[in-house]
Amino acid sequence: MKRVGDPTSKNKVICLHGGPGMDDSYFLPYLQAPFQSYELVLYTQGEASNGHDINALVAELDNLVDQFTGNRVFLLGHSFGGALALEYLARHGKKIAGLILCSWLTFDT
Repeated sequence: MKRVGDPTSKNKVICLHGGPGMDDSYFLPYLQAPFQSYELVLYTQGEASNGHDINALVAELDNLVDQFTGNRVFLLGHSFGGALALEYLARHGKKIAGLILCSWLTFDT
């Protein structure tokens, strides 16, 4: 997990990359400027759960979100990350202040 931007900001944007199997490296050139006053949280999906099962990924994301209790947490999902964000929202939507989807996809569970 990498954290960039303003660490004192109460606004945290968790960036959910495409994949699974990709990493977050492609986000930074596009996100640093528009989110200067936020803290971006970039992490590789499946790192903690050692799997790409959607239930494991949602649980892993929930553990990450819980680290930011007391802040406004936004999810930014790209491609598969968008599907993960939507699934997370369906299960734990009250923990999230907002959702940004870009080139997202859906799947049936």
